[in-house]
Amino acid sequence: MNLFNPPWCQSEFMATQGKAAIDGVDAVASECERVWGVGRLRLIVDNGLRVKFDAQSQKLEKAIHEGDITELNLQCARMSLAWRTLHQAATDAGCKQLDPDVWEVGLKDGSVAVIVRGNAEAHHVLRDGRHTSVYTLDEIAQLLYGFPAIVKAKQVWPGASVVRAGVRKSHEVIDEQIPF
Repeated sequence: MNLFNPPWCQSEFMATQGKAAIDGVDAVASECERVWGVGRLRLIVDNGLRVKFDAQSQKLEKAIHEGDITELNLQCARMSLAWRTLHQAATDAGCKQLDPDVWEVGLKDGSVAVIVRGNAEAHHVLRDGRHTSVYTLDEIAQLLYGFPAIVKAKQVWPGASVVRAGVRKSHEVIDEQIPF
């Protein structure tokens, strides 16, 4: 297995096909997450359907890392169908969709940031066993105030994207005498 050059990436044409197939699955997943919440949809369907969905997700991951273009296309099509099947099952069961004034984004650590207009909306966010943190627009304004370089970059370069933010770790202070 070569994680950096799976079989479906052996030519530029196949790599483009594979990326398009994966992008299609990502688009379906994003749409479902916009409606149901990040990581929530698979939790609100019955266990049998969740097991099938998780198994298909594993097959897709294997195809991404080890499969040829035919296998990747097949598993991408099946994963898109799996997302749509969960969406339909949750709809048919009358499950509550995400409020349109609530936005969610998955974070790198697997948790979910939930963004709402204000405190009134924050109290209505679904607490459904996912690791979520709720932020109001006022809190986001305070975060931006704490990182003025981000605000400045967005002003100087309209359309710029924030890809990483953080505090630099300072170098250790060496407690030695200066030799002069």
